[in-house]
Amino acid sequence: MKSILACLVIFAAACVQAVEWKNVDAAHYLGGRKASAGYLQGKVVLVCLWRSDDGQAVGKLLSSLEEVWTSFKTKALVVLGGPIGGDGTTEAVKRQLDAAKVSFSVYSGAALARNQPIYKSLPFIYIVDETGKVVYLGHDDRNATQVVVS
Repeated sequence: MKSILACLVIFAAACVQAVEWKNVDAAHYLGGRKASAGYLQGKVVLVCLWRSDDGQAVGKLLSSLEEVWTSFKTKALVVLGGPIGGDGTTEAVKRQLDAAKVSFSVYSGAALARNQPIYKSLPFIYIVDETGKVVYLGHDDRNATQVVVS
């Protein structure tokens, strides 16, 4: 019986694949908490992508995400954001982050390395659980928060 249990444990460990992230490195860092792909392992990650040139809407979104981050950062949740598209320069994005007092991790183009969800409009939010499964897709940070709380 012990050998069967040992085999099951080894098999289960082999089946769990590490979640791979792209663009979470020094070259893509824009602001907030510095993270790494290793830091994200085993955590629930809320990823939010937005257009950098969406002005006032971005400010509201960043403030809302900051609230989520400060509410849940003591748990195994990480908020990971990043501008996609738009004509905002790196300096303009950093000014937006400073204005919103963002402390969550922001990396240009941060995303899953494989099987990234496809989006048709921005902002786009998805949540990846600790096993790498995408458990939420949408555009509303409040609905995403409900998934984290549930």
